[in-house]
Amino acid sequence: MKDTGRLTPAQIEALRNRMPTEEELKAAREFIKTLGPLQEFKPCAHHLLNEVHVFRKDCSYTAKFVNTGLSLFYENHRPGFNPLKHYVGFSVYCPRSLGLTGTVAVQDVLRRVEAFSPEAFGRKGKLVRRLAGDLKVKIEESA
Repeated sequence: MKDTGRLTPAQIEALRNRMPTEEELKAAREFIKTLGPLQEFKPCAHHLLNEVHVFRKDCSYTAKFVNTGLSLFYENHRPGFNPLKHYVGFSVYCPRSLGLTGTVAVQDVLRRVEAFSPEAFGRKGKLVRRLAGDLKVKIEESA
């Protein structure tokens, strides 16, 4: 029989049923200690690769493309009684050419983007501003 590099179903089942050794458990406990105590999530904004990302909730989400400059994030797991999408954040295109550097209010970023492209948010402008709230984002100077 030729070795294909894939596990057989019997091997997969054996791995699923295997208990970790004491050595593996000790290594896992040590690793967890290095992470430190868990912090409570706080709404945040980050600048990454010419985009500002805003997150209002710590959850799994799906990004909905609105246009070339805006994507909205909505929560994946909503209660069954609420069929409406619950938006939890967004990303907006924020090129260096807008001249923003340092710690900037996300609302200022939105105003600058809208001045650059008046239809940047379309009908989602109020939603984006509400999600941005009073968050600030740190934008590094380009190298």
